[in-house]
Amino acid sequence: VLGVISLCGLYQYMPPSSITVKKANLSQITQSYIKIFMHKNFMFGIFTIGLSGVPLIAWIGMSPAIVLAHMHQSFTTYIIYQSLMFSGFIISSILIQKIAGRISFQRLIKYGGLMALIGLTSAGGSFNYSPTFMLGMFIYTFGFGLFSGAVTRIALMSTGESSNLSASAM
Repeated sequence: VLGVISLCGLYQYMPPSSITVKKANLSQITQSYIKIFMHKNFMFGIFTIGLSGVPLIAWIGMSPAIVLAHMHQSFTTYIIYQSLMFSGFIISSILIQKIAGRISFQRLIKYGGLMALIGLTSAGGSFNYSPTFMLGMFIYTFGFGLFSGAVTRIALMSTGESSNLSASAM
């Protein structure tokens, strides 16, 4: 009843809209995408983010088999390991908010990338020992969280095109 009353009130008192819809220029949009995909920094940035995120994506897909079947751990341990993995990323995101503007993107990329590499190396070298494997994966997600945002920002801003268009291309 309240909805019907509101609809009647809107119909009676709402001013007419004067929205003009601009026709999309397909040629201009195509040229913008070509320019974005031809930009070396953009392509290198999205390649870097895509490649460096593979271990995290693999973990998401394969963690039940890794933890439950290969490591012979309980479901409770699996949940704890999942929490550890994602907390590395979450903690690095919170840290970035605290240090924003005080540390350069280049330093975030360098230190975050180094941490991710150390973490993956540690995890790969200790695959059969669960605590060390998980510590390595935590360090990887923490490092990945540090550098991925900076690389994404640099890639998006490097094209000279609209951020929305660059983000949709990414």
